[in-house]
Amino acid sequence: MLSDLREIGPNTPVRHAWAKVLGIRADDLPEFVRRFGLLVSLPGQIRAEVDALEDVDPDMLLRHLPDVEAALEESLASPNAALGNVFAKYDSTALFALEACSDYLHRRRAESVISDDGLKEIVEKTRELIDYVLQSDIPDDLKTFLLTRLREIEQAVQDIQIRGTQALVDVLERTAGALAMRPGLYERLKVQEPVWSMFAAVLSIIASIAQVTAIMLTPGPSSSSEEVTGPPEARIQLVLTGDANADMGELTADDNA
Repeated sequence: MLSDLREIGPNTPVRHAWAKVLGIRADDLPEFVRRFGLLVSLPGQIRAEVDALEDVDPDMLLRHLPDVEAALEESLASPNAALGNVFAKYDSTALFALEACSDYLHRRRAESVISDDGLKEIVEKTRELIDYVLQSDIPDDLKTFLLTRLREIEQAVQDIQIRGTQALVDVLERTAGALAMRPGLYERLKVQEPVWSMFAAVLSIIASIAQVTAIMLTPGPSSSSEEVTGPPEARIQLVLTGDANADMGELTADDNA
C-alpha cells in the first residue's frame, strides 16, 4: 500500500490519498479511522512475528520498519497536510526491505491468496442473504444475529486488503463463539429454512476460500480434535478435517456428526 501511495501526487492531502489507497471515501471519517487503525497496527504485528522466529536476525529484517512507522505516524499527525510530508519519511530502500520481510514471513507461514472471483462470490451471496433476511418473518432476535454476522462478513471482505484471510477466519470464530454462548440459538436457527442453509453455505464458501479446516457446526459432544464448549444445548464443535489446502466442501449442521 505504501507503493500505491507513491503513485499519488505529493500535493494531495494525506487523508484523501490514503482513502484512495484503501478504497473508501475520505469524508467517511468513522470508516477511515477504523481502516487506518488496522493499517497502523501492522508494523507491530510484523515485529511480533519476526521476533518469534528462532533462526533469523530480527534487526536485519526489521531495519527499515521504523521508517514505515514514521510514515504512518506522520499521516496520523497531519491528515490534511500534503502527501509529500509522508513521502519524506520513507524511500525505495525501506519499501524493498519491507517487501523482503513480507516475502520471508509468507514463505515461513504461507497464507492463501483469495481471487477476485472468490471475493465476488462471498459479497454476492452475503448481500443476497441480507436482503432475504430483511424481508423474512423470522423472529427479531434471530434476524438481528444473522444480520450482525453478515455485516461482519461484508466488513471482513473490505479488510482483506490489510488483514488478509485472517479477517475471514475471525468471522468464522465469532460465529461459532456466538452460537456456543447463547443457549438454544443453534436449535432455533437450524429450523429456519431456507435461511439457515443459505447462511451455512456462505460460511462454507468463506471456509473454503480461507482454507480453514473448521467446517461443521454441530450440537452435542464429538470426538473431534477441537471443541468450543458452552451450554450443552448450544455446544459447537469445530471439526478438523484434512489439511489446510484441501477443498473444504460444505459447512453442515448435522445432529449426528
